[in-house]
Amino acid sequence: MKGSRKIVFIPTYNEKDSIIGLLEQMVRLYPDLEIWVIDDNSPDGTGAIVTAFAKKHPQVRLVTRTEKNGLGEAYKHAIH
Repeated sequence: MKGSRKIVFIPTYNEKDSIIGLLEQMVRLYPDLEIWVIDDNSPDGTGAIVTAFAKKHPQVRLVTRTEKNGLGEAYKHAIH
C-alpha cells in the first residue's frame, strides 16, 4: 500500500530490565518500522529508558499513560 506506515505497538509496565534489548533488536531487524512504546507510567523508570533510547533512534516513540489500565486499553490508546 503506497504511503502506508508500518507501526508496532509495545505496551509496557515495569519493563526496565528487558526493554532495551527488545528495542535494539527491533531497530536492527526492522529499520523502517515505527516503534511506539505505550507505557502505563511505570514506576521502575521504563519511560525514561525509552526516552533516552529514542533520542538516538527517531523511529522509537514513547506514549505515556497516566495510570495502569491494561493491555487492551493500551492498544486502543495507541490506535486513537
